[in-house]
Amino acid sequence: MTLAPRLAALLLLLLSGCGGCGQKASTAKDMPSSEAHAVDGVRPVYSTPLQLDARAAQLCKALHALPETRRASCCAGRPAIDLADACTGILSAALRSEALGLEATRLEACAAALDTAYAGCAWVGPFGPPFPKECASLFTGRRAAGEKCSSSLECFSGLVCAGAGPTDTGRCSPPGPKGSSCGTAVDVLASYTRQDAEALHPPCQGLCRRHRCEEAVTAGGACESSQQCLSGHHCAEGLCLPGPATEGQRCSGGDCAPGLRCLEGACVAPLPAGASCTRDFQCAGGCLLAAGGGHCGMGCALR
Repeated sequence: MTLAPRLAALLLLLLSGCGGCGQKASTAKDMPSSEAHAVDGVRPVYSTPLQLDARAAQLCKALHALPETRRASCCAGRPAIDLADACTGILSAALRSEALGLEATRLEACAAALDTAYAGCAWVGPFGPPFPKECASLFTGRRAAGEKCSSSLECFSGLVCAGAGPTDTGRCSPPGPKGSSCGTAVDVLASYTRQDAEALHPPCQGLCRRHRCEEAVTAGGACESSQQCLSGHHCAEGLCLPGPATEGQRCSGGDCAPGLRCLEGACVAPLPAGASCTRDFQCAGGCLLAAGGGHCGMGCALR
């Protein structure tokens, strides 16, 4: 994780008020504590339950503790601070409110995929391995249009939690029309569980740019970059096409297929250990520079 996302995550940790983190996980359906942690009268949207949910603990450990433990083992060091406890408290609150569903099969598939993704040490570097597709859509939202919500993940498919933020609840609503505001607050639950809330629950009928909903170019329409295209499309040869850009195709950032990176305008696969390199972004791990040039390898000093 790079510096900016880590700082953002730590800010979320402070806002979440995770007072019960670290307690023993339980499958009993205990209600959240009546007194949410508040700072100067500001209360987080998720109050940590008296007892944590075992599913939340398993998932958050795989998402946050596993990478740090594996990195420490590869680099003969100590694990850095991870966000597993904070994640567990927040996800437990969402699950126990019954606003969110998490099937055992999805949980197990994601945990197994993460275990595989972080196997070995070749991934150690500033970017880490690709996020497994098995973990990309974990939850089932149970809130209908008009109902209160704390995250878009709590809403039915096709709805977004309008007005929600770290300290504000919202209501499940249809995607906003052109001109409406969007992307003005962090979705705490999505951030901790590494879900792409905007992809799963688009905030706009078109696309969200500069915190405003704009019209998006649909499939077959003319474009200059993928940012103009409807979600799930990419710009190639001047047209918006369905799906992500594949290896070798032109890209404009964030539009390559999972596992690929947009480098110098084209989607490429990260280079393996031992390959020649000039910068970290080329490598699966990091680019280790020396007098004779650089080669890809395990980048323990790179975060």
